[in-house]
Amino acid sequence: LRRDIPKTSSSLVGRMFRNPADLRGLVVQIRAAAERHLWAQALALLLPRRQHPVRRNVFAYNATISACEKAAQWVQSALLLERMQRAIVQPDLISYNTAMSAHAKASSWDGVVALRRTMRQAGLVGDAITYRLLALSGERGHRWTLALQTLEDARDLGMDLSGVPSGAAHRSTITSCARAQRWELACYHFYTMGDLRLHVDRIAVNALVCAFETAQLWEGVLELLQHCRRHEVDVGLSTHNAAVAAMSACQQMWPAVQLLKSFHCQGLQPDVVTFNALISVCERSERWAQALVHFNEMRSCRLDPTSASLSSVLSACRRASAWSLAMHFLQGHRSAANIVAFNAGLSALERGSQWEQALWLLASLPRGRGSAWGGGDGGGVNLRPDVLSFTAAAVACGKSGRWGDAAALLASMRGGSVDPDLMTCAAVLDVCRDALAMDSFRRLQASSKSSL
Repeated sequence: LRRDIPKTSSSLVGRMFRNPADLRGLVVQIRAAAERHLWAQALALLLPRRQHPVRRNVFAYNATISACEKAAQWVQSALLLERMQRAIVQPDLISYNTAMSAHAKASSWDGVVALRRTMRQAGLVGDAITYRLLALSGERGHRWTLALQTLEDARDLGMDLSGVPSGAAHRSTITSCARAQRWELACYHFYTMGDLRLHVDRIAVNALVCAFETAQLWEGVLELLQHCRRHEVDVGLSTHNAAVAAMSACQQMWPAVQLLKSFHCQGLQPDVVTFNALISVCERSERWAQALVHFNEMRSCRLDPTSASLSSVLSACRRASAWSLAMHFLQGHRSAANIVAFNAGLSALERGSQWEQALWLLASLPRGRGSAWGGGDGGGVNLRPDVLSFTAAAVACGKSGRWGDAAALLASMRGGSVDPDLMTCAAVLDVCRDALAMDSFRRLQASSKSSL
C-alpha cells in the first residue's frame, strides 16, 4: 500500500493535517480527507509511522476505505481489507459494504460477488445495502440468476427492502429478467413492488415494457400503461415512447396510433423518437399512406426528420412502388440522408425499373468531399456506395434489359473499393436472365403475329 501512495501525498499530509496524538484525532483527520476525496492522503494517514505509533482500529480503516470508495479506488479498498486481517482488525459490515460499493463504482461486478463470498466466510449476513449492491451486480453484469437469487435470499431472511432507495433491487431484477427473456418473472417482481409498498418509478416500468417487447406481448404493454394510470405512477415521455416502440416491434400499427392519440390526454408532446417508431410500424405493416401522414405530421410539429425517419418512409414508398415519391422525399431531405436511406431510395427505383434514375442517383453519391448530401444525423459525413447500392442499380438495369450497364456496374465495383459478393452476382444474373427470356418471348410473339 505504501508503494501506491504518490510521493507528493506523503509530503502534503504533514502540511494539511496535524499529526494525530490519539486514535480519535486520527479518525477525524482521515474522514476529513475522505470528504475532500483525498484518498491518497487518507491512506498516508492510516499507515503507521514511527513518530506516532497509534494502533489503527476498524473505524480508522473504514474511514480510509470510504475515501477510496468515493474516488472509485476499488483496488485500494480490497488491499485495505486484506491489511485489516493481517493487522488482526476484524472487518465489519460497513467495511465490506464500502469496499463492495467501490467495486460497483468501477464496474468490477466480479469483485462485488467475491467480497460477498468473503463476507459469508466471515459469518456476516449482510443488510439491505449489501443486497442492493448484489442485485445491481447481477443486473449490470448480465447475471440475472444472481439478481433473482439475491432478492429471494433477502426475502427468506425477512430483510426489509423498503430501506433500499426506490426499490433498486427489484428494478435491477426486472431489468435482468427482461434481458434474459423471462417476462413472467419480470412481471411478478414488478407487481411485488406494489405489495411491498416500494416506490414504482419509470425505470421499473420501462424495464417491464422491454420484457413485454422482447416476448412480443403488446397487450401486456397496454395493460401496464393502464395499471400505471390507475395507480398514478408518474411515467413520462420515455415510457410512452418505449410502448410505441414495442408496438412497432410487434407490428401493431393501430394500437401504436391510439397510443399517439393518448399523448395529448397525458399532457405529453411527441418527439422524433415517437414519430420514428410510428413511421417504422406503418412501413412494416405495409401501410405506406399512413407512414407518409405521420412523416408530414412530424414536420408540422417542427421536428426535423432523422435518417431513421427518412429510411422508413422511403421503404414505405418502395413497398407502394411509388418511386417518384421516394425521390421527392430523398431530394427534399438531403441533410438527413445516410447510406441506409440512400439505398432505400435506390431500392424504390429498382422496384419501379427506373434504371436511368438509379444510375443518376448512384452517380450523385459522393466519392469524396464537397457533397450536397448531408450524411445523415452525424452531419458532414461522406457517403460512399456499398454493395447494396450497386446491387440495386444493377438489378434496375437488368430489369430494363440494360445488361451492358448492369455488367459495367459489376466491373466498376471490382475496380473500386467495393467487392461484389455471391448474392449480388446471382441477383443481377437472375434478373438479366428473366429479362432476356421475356425479350425472346416478345420477339417470338411478334413473329407469330406477322406470319398470321
